[in-house]
Amino acid sequence: MTTADTASPSTFKLGGEIEICRIGLGTNRIQNDAASRAILPAALELGVNLIDTADIYTGGVSERVIGETVASDPRALIATKGGYHGAAPERIAAAIDASRSRLGLETIDLYYLHRPDPDFPIEQSIDPILSAKQDGRVHHIGLSNVTLDQLDRVRSLAPVAAVQNRYNLDNSDQDDVIDYCERHAIMFVPYFPLRGSERAKKIAERLGADRNQVVLAAMLARSPVVVPIPGTRNPQHLQSNLGATRLTLTSDDLEALSLASKS
Repeated sequence: MTTADTASPSTFKLGGEIEICRIGLGTNRIQNDAASRAILPAALELGVNLIDTADIYTGGVSERVIGETVASDPRALIATKGGYHGAAPERIAAAIDASRSRLGLETIDLYYLHRPDPDFPIEQSIDPILSAKQDGRVHHIGLSNVTLDQLDRVRSLAPVAAVQNRYNLDNSDQDDVIDYCERHAIMFVPYFPLRGSERAKKIAERLGADRNQVVLAAMLARSPVVVPIPGTRNPQHLQSNLGATRLTLTSDDLEALSLASKS
């Protein structure tokens, strides 16, 4: 059992080369409005440089607004996804270029297969992403909603920089994937990270913190490769989330939250 007697490292090097803040910004609620257009540059000013989106978020508006506000900023690392509603190879190929257009990027920093398609082996679905990496349209490859077997199969074809799976206090059955990612220096990105945060109430009261900070701190302590992406359109909430990188939890706290390291 690892004891979390110090605050977790606040950064992670994606692909061993790009340093990112270990609290990212999820953008599934970004709209074409003032609040959305304000939170994106505010995130960069606060040091939150991982901006996570997908082609289906708000019908493509999320990507478009990110493209118009921060995608060209050299501080930003833009991650997007395609294939949620089907991952036929030709569909993924088209999705990559559609996302590039909405984001206004020649090269997408991190592109995920959003989820495997039961009608196609994952090797077929990933092939257009491999091609896009080879010709420079995608820099790093990611996988979302994958099993350990699927991750291993794709890694036999090309390096995988990130895995984005559901992980929170209500859904914490990702130990095998997290441990694999840690062994191979792959970023593990929990989505819906704050679900079940009411369970952190007592710990938060003891520490004088809020529940979200406690949950995020527990995730950071679980493994140095874990990078949560809580979504918000409120700069104060984002700044509060960053407080998780300075919060110290004990091994008893982690056990109480069922996110204790297995290493």
